[in-house]
Amino acid sequence: MIKINNLIFAYNKKSLVLNDINLDIKKQKITAILGHNGAGKTTLFKCILGLIKPQSGFIEIDSSRKDGELSATSISYMPDSGGFYPLLSPLDNLLFRASFYYKQIEAKQSAEIWLEKLKLNKLNLKFSGQLSHGMQKRLSLACALINNPNIILLDEPTNGLDPESIDLIIKIIEELEKEDTTILINTHDLNLVRESCYKIIFLQDGTVIGENIVKEIENNIKEYYLKMVEGYKSGVNNA
Repeated sequence: MIKINNLIFAYNKKSLVLNDINLDIKKQKITAILGHNGAGKTTLFKCILGLIKPQSGFIEIDSSRKDGELSATSISYMPDSGGFYPLLSPLDNLLFRASFYYKQIEAKQSAEIWLEKLKLNKLNLKFSGQLSHGMQKRLSLACALINNPNIILLDEPTNGLDPESIDLIIKIIEELEKEDTTILINTHDLNLVRESCYKIIFLQDGTVIGENIVKEIENNIKEYYLKMVEGYKSGVNNA
């Protein structure tokens, strides 16, 4: 479970990016965050990961208070792009990551498992930077999962992917949920939200403007979101 209380973050005095965020992310569920570009989704992820420190508020993870310090063995992150070393092969990327958590034999076994799961095992490339966009996304996900985290944050995991890669990544995400992994996804992919997510949180201008169980609004997510945005902007304009 991730509990966020009164979180405020600004890069400078004139740029408030997150405005009094209060959230309860259910343990062992898939939660989506939906919002326009620049709404603060990635910044929120960075706060949860401890990469940046908020001006006020705090984050609790599994009932343990975290003020910018997170255990690398409990939480992991797949960025929107990158997440691996382009001048290493896919196997060497995973071996390098795995070496932080496992002994040599276990590291090799774990790397080979994830290469096979994400269908990267037949790519005999010297450099990961030579991979296609879809294959790079798969490798980024494998790197994020090599330590078997309890919590995984995914930043636009299906952005710009072909249908085969989307289906594969969704399959992996749903398998992780069955293994009791808590998953938080920043996405614009409404099909991913409908198919896989338990809850959806709507973010606008760094403010949570609403949240709902996906099953209750799955046929009208876009309309529901736009209606809330309209109400939010009307309230801002009238303030």
